[in-house]
Amino acid sequence: MRNSAETGGGLCINSYAAPVLTNLLIVRNSAKLGGGGIYGASYNYAQLINSTVTGNSVVNPAHGAGIFPEGYSSLAILNSIVWGNNGVDIYPSWGYSVTSSIVGAPEAGGNIVADPQFVNPVSWNYRVKLGSPAIDTGRSTASSGVANAIDGTPRPQDGDGLGKGSTGDGSDYDIGVYEFRR
Repeated sequence: MRNSAETGGGLCINSYAAPVLTNLLIVRNSAKLGGGGIYGASYNYAQLINSTVTGNSVVNPAHGAGIFPEGYSSLAILNSIVWGNNGVDIYPSWGYSVTSSIVGAPEAGGNIVADPQFVNPVSWNYRVKLGSPAIDTGRSTASSGVANAIDGTPRPQDGDGLGKGSTGDGSDYDIGVYEFRR
């Protein structure tokens, strides 16, 4: 939080790296050249799962204020919120994928383009409110080893109180770094 760099103000993923990044809260960072939140160098094979990337900025807003996946980046984004960055949330480059996430622009993969309804981002509270489109709309991440949210809350929880979710996999997994609890 509140970091700055030439590229990747919050996180820089090197070429040929293959990290599985889970439960990251990447907020209010800045970069000069690209990737205010996350910069992924060419030929990386990273996975970003159940994370929140918001409030980040870059000098040229078109260069991925949230995420800048360099050409030939295989960055795979799942169950994450990439929303409300100061410019383009995800720079459109070749080879990255976004699935079951909330994003600031239309993407393939069953994503949601809607305000995630954070409780109070001004006070650094990036949990979501009751009624958020992030609640119970994610996919199961059990095979990726994501068993808990950033605060230790077990995943999944029935956040909307309607039983199993409508995502097609029978889960109640939430999108983002936190799992909503009633």
